[in-house]
Amino acid sequence: MASINALILLSLLSGSTAFAQTTTIILDTYQIEAYHGLDSVAQKQLIDKELLALRKKGYWLAAVDSVLSISNKTIFYLFKGRQFEKLDIQLTSNLSPTEQGLLMDLAKSDSPKNLQIEIDQTIMGLQSNGYPFAKIKSDSVTIKDGVLLVSLKVDKGRKIVFDSLTVSSDWISQRFLSNYLKIHSDSHYDQRLIEEIEPKMSKFEFIKFKGLTTSFGLGKAQVGLDLEQRKVNQFDGILGAVSRQDEGGVELTGALTLKVRNLFRSAKSIDIHWEKLRPQSQELHMRYVHPVLLGSPLDLSFSFDQIKQDSIFSNRGLSIGLAHDFSASIQLGLAYQNLLGNSLDEQEEEYGDFEIDATQLSLKLFFLDDRLNPTKGWRSDFELKVGGKHALQTNQKSTQYSFTTSHAFLQPVAKSFVAALGLNMGML
Repeated sequence: MASINALILLSLLSGSTAFAQTTTIILDTYQIEAYHGLDSVAQKQLIDKELLALRKKGYWLAAVDSVLSISNKTIFYLFKGRQFEKLDIQLTSNLSPTEQGLLMDLAKSDSPKNLQIEIDQTIMGLQSNGYPFAKIKSDSVTIKDGVLLVSLKVDKGRKIVFDSLTVSSDWISQRFLSNYLKIHSDSHYDQRLIEEIEPKMSKFEFIKFKGLTTSFGLGKAQVGLDLEQRKVNQFDGILGAVSRQDEGGVELTGALTLKVRNLFRSAKSIDIHWEKLRPQSQELHMRYVHPVLLGSPLDLSFSFDQIKQDSIFSNRGLSIGLAHDFSASIQLGLAYQNLLGNSLDEQEEEYGDFEIDATQLSLKLFFLDDRLNPTKGWRSDFELKVGGKHALQTNQKSTQYSFTTSHAFLQPVAKSFVAALGLNMGML
């Protein structure tokens, strides 16, 4: 049995009706103690975890040295062996010639410390190209002139394609979800798409993700989603009427707000806010968002804004933009904006009519535990706008630059209380 040079004690405690399990690790020789209450599956997982950690450090000769049973416990001795710096790989696989590119990075690996990482990445690459059951096993490990020679066997497993995407409810379109999640019938199975489902669902505040299932049969994978609809649509308002002193008659006043999510069962949204609290003054804001435009990863947005202030001025704004979600937490947007301002008082020459055409680049970061009711995390918005201003009365033109940013931080401080901190900054 190998000699023991140094000691490190690591205790792992887990609950049991009659036993507790402990693990003792000794460097150079790994001594793992486990009470009989720890079943064979758990013991194997514990040993495999230790061997994997050693391989990532270059100890590719690490193996189980011996097993000893004493009283009510079993002791496993794992020999660490030599740490290697150089590597030579021999690959055998059942991949077709057109699929050999998936093994390119693994074949070029020359560092024992990075080999296990390359193996994991290669398996993920195979799982993302239709082979969810791909395996890479070590056939033999030898040493020649101080170089570690590793023979690896790659088994891609059976080719799997997506069958269909099923949804537990009919309040959202299955076709929309299929396009949004990129899960289409007869397309090759991609494990990355499966792992992205939950983060992508967090984008929509009207969806509560409860879980997913993936079943395999006859070379096809069926993905099922368990979703719950949140009630987030809103309509409220107040209306009144006041008499017109100069012109006579009655003028409508008040405020109305309409918020609709999941329009046409395809996650489209519309927001409308109208406000008129004083005669001859009103505000109107409208916004429409069309996600997954024509099956692409882009979201189309359109907004219209109008502000009228008594008989002083009237501003009208139009905006159309595209946004792309690089992940559930990062969104990059590009938009064109047009602002038209009109002076309603011809005697005020300094407030002449103007028009601004601008291009806006935006970046939004979301790191919140929930989009609808966040209690922890932060979010940041950055907007850079470049445009030209045209004074219509004097025909003067100028270039304008603006940068704005806003930040919000949330942290729970008690069971029912959340501390929030906000910061807004801008530069013109």
